[in-house]
Amino acid sequence: MDLKFTNFATSTIADVGGIGAGDLTVNVQPGDGALFPSLAAGEYFYATMIKTTGAREIVKVTARATDALTIVRAQDNTIALVFDEDDKIELRLNSAALEAISDYFVGFYRRSLFTWASVDTITVGGGLYEVSGKLAKITSELTTVAHGVSSPDWAYLYIDYSAIPATGILTQSELIWSTTEPTWSHSKIGWYNGDDRCIFAGYVPSADELEEFWHNGDTVFMPYLSVVGLTSFVTAFAAISTGFKIPSFANICYALIVYDANGDTATRAYVYRPTGSSEAFGMVLDYTDEDIRPEFYSKAKIITGTDKKIDIRCADGSTSRIQITQYGYELPKGI
Repeated sequence: MDLKFTNFATSTIADVGGIGAGDLTVNVQPGDGALFPSLAAGEYFYATMIKTTGAREIVKVTARATDALTIVRAQDNTIALVFDEDDKIELRLNSAALEAISDYFVGFYRRSLFTWASVDTITVGGGLYEVSGKLAKITSELTTVAHGVSSPDWAYLYIDYSAIPATGILTQSELIWSTTEPTWSHSKIGWYNGDDRCIFAGYVPSADELEEFWHNGDTVFMPYLSVVGLTSFVTAFAAISTGFKIPSFANICYALIVYDANGDTATRAYVYRPTGSSEAFGMVLDYTDEDIRPEFYSKAKIITGTDKKIDIRCADGSTSRIQITQYGYELPKGI
């Protein structure tokens, strides 16, 4: 963070005759400069200069050379004033500093660990989330029950902004489930439905029953799901027929790729692209070589398109076959 602070930074103006309203440097008493923050390029702090009459001006200090402060005048809705020698100058907390701190933490989160407990219940471990300007804390393991969700569908877990206690410490009642998909908020830097922040999602294959999952922090592992089988690879891209099973906010999944050489022993390059992309070559999915077994597999991290699908091709042409089996997806930043 570029805004800097130190405790008990106070002095008086040492410039003989004081400083004018247009001066951009102010000196504090010899040795007092060390009370104020040391500044690297781009760093700053706010200081308040105080006349004996009580009139004040807030300045932005952008550099400090021993006891000399380089300043930007008339900050935080104040005006540039003339100051006398021995008028006070202090590092104080002010509105602009608080706004800078607030902006720094917009979208902040320390993700909880989510654990499947039963077909309709998960536990939510300790975490910290900034929700539409409020800090929400989970300080003990919470249990939350998904209900009212038809099947098949994704159930999204939200922090109810309007119910966040004054202390910011969440209980089970502030966690709510919804089938409404969140959308990305650029201003809040997170996934939201209104002012409610989404923190997780679970798949509901049967009414009010959450599919089992395993969460390790960034990745959600799921039971195997056969996605698609393709045959007769050619050099042109072919879209998989079924999309991956991932929530609306995710676009990275993990899959097991099973290849059937179908008699082909040549070296091949298999590539893919998110459906909807116009990329001509694509990203590498895997390679096979002349020692290919009749059937083999590999694991892949795959970036999908908005419809959760990908296009695949064999860069060299092939008669081999492929099957993709998804086993997890990655939670994106902001969730």
